[in-house]
Amino acid sequence: MDKLSWLASKAVILNDHKLLTLRMPGYLDLPGGRMKEKETPEKAVIREVKEELGIRSKPRSFLGTIVSSKRCNGFGLTFFVFLVDAEVDSVNTDLDYCWTPFRPGMIEEILGGNFVKISSD
Repeated sequence: MDKLSWLASKAVILNDHKLLTLRMPGYLDLPGGRMKEKETPEKAVIREVKEELGIRSKPRSFLGTIVSSKRCNGFGLTFFVFLVDAEVDSVNTDLDYCWTPFRPGMIEEILGGNFVKISSD
């Protein structure tokens, strides 16, 4: 991991085999963002989904950590990724979002890295 790395939580929100994605200029992203000081990854993902999509959510399970090859303002990016239950019929946002057919490897592709494998040794 980079010595200077931003920690962020990202939400995987699925509905009918489709992934909720945000259309950003030139790329797709997942809802979520940087963690605040002393904030847990779980609380960060709940807050970010509320801020970005205007909906309540609840992390169902932790999917893993991705250390991204992408950089932001010179900082590395480390993502805590959660499968999230959310009120998808109530999305209220000015952000450009879409439901993208889900396929294996899609999360890694969007976030620019691979899930970190944790050794049990």
